[in-house]
Amino acid sequence: MATPSHAQAVKSLNKSQGRRRFVFKTFSQRLEEIDIDVYRLDKVKAEPSEGSTFFRDCLIEWRELNTAEDFISFYVEMMPWVQTLPSVMSQKESIVSNLISRLNMKARLSIEPILRLIAALSRDLLKDFVLFLPRIADSLLSLLECGADREPEIIEQIFTSWSCIMMYLRKYLIRDIAFVLKVTRKLRFYPKDYVQEFMAEAFSFLLRTAADEPLRDGVRRIMIEVVKKPVPNRKFGISALLFYVMIGASSRNHNGQRVYVLYALLHQAKRPQFCTDYELLLEHVGFLMQTFVMLAGTVKAEDHQTEVVDKILDLMLCILNGLYNLNNMSAISRCSLEWAPVFRLKNSSLLAFIRELVQKEPCIIYIFRDNILSSMDNLLETSQEEVLYLLHSFFGIIESEAQGPNFSNATLGDSFPKMQRFLQDAIRYWIGAINDLMHGDPLSTIIQETKLALLWGIISCYPHFVKAMSSDILDLINALDQLLMIEADCIAGLPKQTWEGLIGAALSSYKKSRHGKESGPEETSKFLHLAKRYRSSSQVLSAVADYLDFVYGPTSEADSSNRMYHPELLKERAVDEVTIFADNLGHSNKVIRLSTLRILCHYEPLSYVDSPKDQPVEKKMKAEVSQTSLVDTQCNNGSSSLCVPLVLNGIVGILNNQFSYLWNPALECLAVLLSQHVRLLWDNFVCYIEQYQLIFHTSHELDRGNAELDGKSGDLARRFHAFVTPESDSTPHATALSLLLQSLQKIPNVIESQSCQFIPLLLNFLGYNLDDLGSVGLFNSDACKGKEWKGVLKEWLNLLKMMRNPWSFYQSQFLKEVLQNRLLDENDAEIQLEVLDCLLIWKDDFLLSNAQHLRNLISSKYLREELTTWSLSKESNLIEEQYRAYLLPIVIRLLMPKVRKLKALASRKNASVHQRKAVLGFIAQLDAEELPLFFALLIKPLQIGPTEIESTAFWFKTSPENYMDRFHAFLNYFTVDSITALSWKKIYGFMHVIQDLLGVFDELHIIPFLDLLMGCVVRVLGSCTSRLEGHSSADLTLPEKDGAPASHIPTSSAMKQFKELRSLCLKIVSLALNKYEGIDFGCEFWDLFFAAVKPLVDSFRQEGSSSEKPSSLFSCFVAMSGSHRLVSLLKREKNLVPDIFSILSVMSAPEAIISYVLKFVENLLNLDSEWGDEDGTTKRILLPNLETLICSLHCLFQSDSATKRKLLKCAGERDIRIFQLLSKYVKDPLLARKFVGILLPFISRRAKNFDLCSEAVQVIQDIVPVLGSDNTKEILEAVSPLLASVELEMRQAICNLLDSLAEADASVLFMAKLVHDLNATSAAEIGSLDYDTIVNAHEKICEWIDLLRDMVLKHPEVANLYSLRALCSKDAEVDFFNNIIHLQRHRRARALLRFRNAISTSDMSESCLRLFTVLLRSTGITPSKDQLHLLIQLPLFVEIEKNPSDLALSLLKAIVNRKLVVAEIYDLVTKVGELMVTSQVDSIRKKYEHSTGREAVLEMLHAIIVKFPRENVDEQSQMLFVHFVVCLANDHDNGVRSMTGAVIKKLIGCVSSHSLHSIIEYTLSWYSEETQQLWSAAALVLGLLVEVMKRGFERHVNRVLHVARKILQSAIGVVTSRQLNVAEEPDVAFWREAYYSLVMLEKMLHQFHELCLKSDLEDIWEAICHFKDIRHLMISHLLKRMGKIALQMEPIQGWGHTIDLIRLGGTFLVPPHRPCFRVLCRLV
Repeated sequence: MATPSHAQAVKSLNKSQGRRRFVFKTFSQRLEEIDIDVYRLDKVKAEPSEGSTFFRDCLIEWRELNTAEDFISFYVEMMPWVQTLPSVMSQKESIVSNLISRLNMKARLSIEPILRLIAALSRDLLKDFVLFLPRIADSLLSLLECGADREPEIIEQIFTSWSCIMMYLRKYLIRDIAFVLKVTRKLRFYPKDYVQEFMAEAFSFLLRTAADEPLRDGVRRIMIEVVKKPVPNRKFGISALLFYVMIGASSRNHNGQRVYVLYALLHQAKRPQFCTDYELLLEHVGFLMQTFVMLAGTVKAEDHQTEVVDKILDLMLCILNGLYNLNNMSAISRCSLEWAPVFRLKNSSLLAFIRELVQKEPCIIYIFRDNILSSMDNLLETSQEEVLYLLHSFFGIIESEAQGPNFSNATLGDSFPKMQRFLQDAIRYWIGAINDLMHGDPLSTIIQETKLALLWGIISCYPHFVKAMSSDILDLINALDQLLMIEADCIAGLPKQTWEGLIGAALSSYKKSRHGKESGPEETSKFLHLAKRYRSSSQVLSAVADYLDFVYGPTSEADSSNRMYHPELLKERAVDEVTIFADNLGHSNKVIRLSTLRILCHYEPLSYVDSPKDQPVEKKMKAEVSQTSLVDTQCNNGSSSLCVPLVLNGIVGILNNQFSYLWNPALECLAVLLSQHVRLLWDNFVCYIEQYQLIFHTSHELDRGNAELDGKSGDLARRFHAFVTPESDSTPHATALSLLLQSLQKIPNVIESQSCQFIPLLLNFLGYNLDDLGSVGLFNSDACKGKEWKGVLKEWLNLLKMMRNPWSFYQSQFLKEVLQNRLLDENDAEIQLEVLDCLLIWKDDFLLSNAQHLRNLISSKYLREELTTWSLSKESNLIEEQYRAYLLPIVIRLLMPKVRKLKALASRKNASVHQRKAVLGFIAQLDAEELPLFFALLIKPLQIGPTEIESTAFWFKTSPENYMDRFHAFLNYFTVDSITALSWKKIYGFMHVIQDLLGVFDELHIIPFLDLLMGCVVRVLGSCTSRLEGHSSADLTLPEKDGAPASHIPTSSAMKQFKELRSLCLKIVSLALNKYEGIDFGCEFWDLFFAAVKPLVDSFRQEGSSSEKPSSLFSCFVAMSGSHRLVSLLKREKNLVPDIFSILSVMSAPEAIISYVLKFVENLLNLDSEWGDEDGTTKRILLPNLETLICSLHCLFQSDSATKRKLLKCAGERDIRIFQLLSKYVKDPLLARKFVGILLPFISRRAKNFDLCSEAVQVIQDIVPVLGSDNTKEILEAVSPLLASVELEMRQAICNLLDSLAEADASVLFMAKLVHDLNATSAAEIGSLDYDTIVNAHEKICEWIDLLRDMVLKHPEVANLYSLRALCSKDAEVDFFNNIIHLQRHRRARALLRFRNAISTSDMSESCLRLFTVLLRSTGITPSKDQLHLLIQLPLFVEIEKNPSDLALSLLKAIVNRKLVVAEIYDLVTKVGELMVTSQVDSIRKKYEHSTGREAVLEMLHAIIVKFPRENVDEQSQMLFVHFVVCLANDHDNGVRSMTGAVIKKLIGCVSSHSLHSIIEYTLSWYSEETQQLWSAAALVLGLLVEVMKRGFERHVNRVLHVARKILQSAIGVVTSRQLNVAEEPDVAFWREAYYSLVMLEKMLHQFHELCLKSDLEDIWEAICHFKDIRHLMISHLLKRMGKIALQMEPIQGWGHTIDLIRLGGTFLVPPHRPCFRVLCRLV
């Protein structure tokens, strides 16, 4: 027999080809051959066999494969307990213990199946298996420790099983990575490294498939494990795990996990509190670098590989940060050596890495300098721009920090010849290109700035790689200098400033390349020549200053008395040079100012006065702050014409410095200087103002250009652009300009004499073209915006108001018009005051006399008082007539900001609104002809006109006639596009102003301008609709400010804003229609309006009825319905009017909406009534929609809604008037019936409001001729109760109605005549009754009553008459018939009391109750809830337990059908249910001895289930169900049992899911319990549940079949053991239960066809086979039906040929796994 050692020897044979093929394999070879593939193992089946489990299938499979003793014993012991999943679940503890007990080396031949069974068990138990995981892991550890770690086959088996467990339980294990790490710690850190690797590979599956957060948490915990105990064993285990996480995610689908692991490591590295062992991270990085980074460097990396490399490089950067924070510079130095291969990569990943690296601390950069430069040398060919950018950054840091004694000064050409050659070739190429450009066409040729950026980068790097004193740079400088001799602002498409920047860069590069070499005279002359030639270039000046400092030393360190000067720097040349550089001293660019001073300081002083207190550093600081020191020295030896302009420039330079504490002294000096040397300095000073104003106006355009460049260019281009156009750190131009103007304010007398230059400067600032001053409105509006512009404007105005003789000004009148017609309505109150003060210098009488009034209107503090005390009306005579034409425009302009903007009025919004209305009320005092200017100024801020240029001048007119023409033209330009260009804030504010205007202005003032205002409103409305309805969500954007690109607001916010704006527009239209009645806005307006509201009209019925209050659009339609001019508009939309009418039929419509609809109807009816036949417009609207209106009204007043009840309770004249007018249109009998149905509630329930009742009766009377006799009964029922309570006038109205009814229906003629006589009035005396006629009528009634009494007494044989004998009495005062017609009220009351007593005590109740039952069953009778409640309290029901009757049940059923929901009903139901099944009283049992009585009870209970609300039935469902089941179990009548089943089914279908669950649990418990009496009933109920729930019952099938199996087998066992014939002995145990269980199974077969094919139901089918032998008719029929059901099922229909063989007596083979087949054989 083969032993384990023999098997081991065979498995260890080397089966490779060759001479040594039979040599045994080594242990390492056998380990390397282990290949764990859980997907290969599991590919056979994704689901267990039908009815089985994975564990059972695995057990059976290995039973054929393994015969080891330990496995076979386990198989025999466990097989009975693992047949089904519930069994496995219940025996899981025992199964696991048995499995673990067999995991030992003594049972090594059983280890593989046991391990496979453990994996299969985990697949069955899933979440429940997690609890056993620690025990499993410990058992595997013990197995390895006992020698399995030296058996490769067992190792493979162990980790194959473990990998399967990880795969099956992944969903649950990744939720708690910490738990899994704890369980597997000993296995993961097992002493043998190969075991750690297998464990790491298996465990990595969890991390690779985990989500982001669990993955990061897992890696963090893994790192903490090794940080806490950084031993080699743990380091290897962690590295192996991370390796398999990374390498296992080799496919593109798993790249995310690979990246997330790196993310987790990055997260770890970025948090020092969790990462202290950077040495360990360095080991990981080394592994990752070798595995991935080097791979990416040798082969073409895919996208996902590049992403991994990027994360690894990012991790390396984080490690550098950590090492630097720990001051571990030696480790950083080691990294520069170990990571050297990384710098040989040739892809974008390395560039990004170096970009981050050069941003580290300079000491780190210096350590990696060789790595960086070598990588740049390698990448130069493929990434020139990026390499140059990085080199520029690198050398900039090295130079600034000066790391190392020789590094920044030495060239690197010998080390990097490729870089040296590239730079030299590039410089020479550009020299030739520039020369070619100069000799070609430099003005039309275009060179991209990005190309010059490359040249700049090359120039910057040149001195670091090329040997000293190369002539290439000088040749390049000369070429650029020659090119810039061309007289043009732009060369090759680029401004000269850009080319000058390149010269400055070349000069700086040349200086760096000198490396300490001496400079010759020609070289210095060349530099000074270039400085003078390009004196406005900060780059050139800075480079020359650096050169002079480098060659001759800084001036602060030299002793000028002993200094040797270059010939170009001698004092003989100094005066000329100072003149050349003078303007730079006042330049706004600080670099230019400082560089100029540095250059000038190298010249020999004209005279020298040394201050012993001045130290070198202090002198250097004084250079910028006290720029006049040099000037003062020179002025001592020169003329004032040279010195004074220099002083001016120096002071302006100080103002350009952001040392604000020097500004005031500098301004004082400047004012004195100007006052003393005005002729010498004025032109220069004016040039400064012009210069700053020009820069100020163009600064916005420059900003836009810069933003555009940043968005399109690379890093090198952006840095080059910043180099040639550096950001200024000087005083902002607006501030500098304001300071210059403030200096002029100190010398107003000097300025006034210079108005010819001063005023043009002001006009230029205001945006005017001085060559064309034709109109105040023609100015550059883009240059006159913003807070800064307003600040400078205030300084101009402060200066202007100091003037005393404005008539002598240049363009005096034009300037005055600008102030008055343009600046006076500025939104800034301070500017308004300044402008007013400026206008006052013209000393106009109308202004001087009202100056204080005007100031008060500007001031928010005094505004309210001024509006109250001052008046603009002519009647007040507060403004002289001759001044009105001049003063009123000024008043209007001053008040316009307070109309346009709420902020100008008050801090709180509500207060601002009220104040604006007060301002509008103040303006409304003007005459209508004085208002055009106001409306023009209202529209002016929209800046909408014929063209963009003319839009600003569109409203600068003074003639009212011109304004009115412009208003009409304005609407042509107010289009959707122009509206879209406006800011949300502006258009919304404009609409609010119009709303307030319409609210304040009366019709006289608003009519001339109403077309303008409403035209604006309807166009904005249309714009909102087009944005909401006609465009995609991407178009729902709003500009933040005028003319700005639309910023994308979230769609929901934009939708909300547009809807708010649309609503506001509709409110305005509604306000106008209601306030200015009868005004038609014209066809164009209504065309635009209906086009804009069409989407709202289309959904008007739904949205209109669902709103809490009427919409503004609804208000518009109601206003139209009341206007003769506008009513025809309602026909524009076909469905509009019927939709409005149909809102009345919406039950959920609020009262406010219904009221609006009724108002709409009333308006139409009134309009038609007023105009009659003159205009048939209203009839053309009403008549086509009359049926809709009446049907909707009928629906409203026939409902039981709260709105209807309130309308009836608070009905007013409007409602009745609607009915009065509407009745004239009703000509159709069918509509007339519905119309009467509307009116009847007003009569029957409005008896207290006799006036409305009377009107309603009159309307009904008018409609009777159309109605005919169809509704006579309903009308009589409604009006009859009124006769007992209403006054005479109302009774006469009812009599008239009865007369009309009698004409239409002769059957009521007698009754109408009798009622008429009872209410007859005297013809002789007005208001008096005709008593003779009334008495005669009473006598007729008495005759009828007497006749009835005689019939009762004389015909006792008539049952119906006999029951009335209790009402008779010999005592006339007691007799009912005598008193009921008595004139005295108390006698009539006594008669009614006797009638009530009789119903409780006499046999008369039998007939009365039958009558009530018949009446309640009739649909024509509608008793109230109170009346039904009274019936249910009759003694008949109180004593129903003692004296039950069919009549009581019939009446109770009739009451239930009326849906009476009161507590007494439930009590009665309980009593009846108990009575039916529990009562043992003979008298009661006899009542129900016959099945009809029990059926009556069931009918009544069925009615309760059907009629009552579901929640009420649900409350009583448990009680009802129990009674029904008891009846089902005990009743012997098949009809009652069948009826009970039907009621149970109805109950099941009506109850809630909670109650249904209780019913199911009750039934299942009865079916499963020991009490046999309930089994048959429970089986019947389960069958009913299957019928009702259908597939919903599927979850309970297994539980039911388990019990059914036992019942069937028990029944078969009894019959077989006793050899009984069930047909002969029907009381055999279990046969009833078995029969009803079979009935239940039949119903289950109908719903669950698969029961025929389930192998685990074979025993049930076998039991069914045995029932074939029981000779019982019912069972035989039942089995045949079940056989037919099975044969009709699709899976079995294919057996047709076999079934035919059975019928013919042939032989056949039983198909496998077909448990029902044998049953079919037997049944056929």
